[in-house]
Amino acid sequence: MNIFLSHMPLTPLIYGMVLAGAFFIYRWRWNRGDYGHIALSCAMLYVLFSMHGEQAETRMGAAIAVLIIDVFLAIKTLSERRSR
Repeated sequence: MNIFLSHMPLTPLIYGMVLAGAFFIYRWRWNRGDYGHIALSCAMLYVLFSMHGEQAETRMGAAIAVLIIDVFLAIKTLSERRSR
């Protein structure tokens, strides 16, 4: 049963899921008007991608790091808005 998945690396799948998660967070922020956070995240992605060159594994690590920061800031934004 596992004949095809055992020879297929899961890195592109994980990378796609990370980028999709980032896209949904950006869309959520766009709808809420947090344009500064979107610009900051895109700038971080640009800097990290330009630092790591053409290596897919290091770019995936950079994208995961930015996604973790985005999730942390989204939770912080939600908690601040709920406390008002």
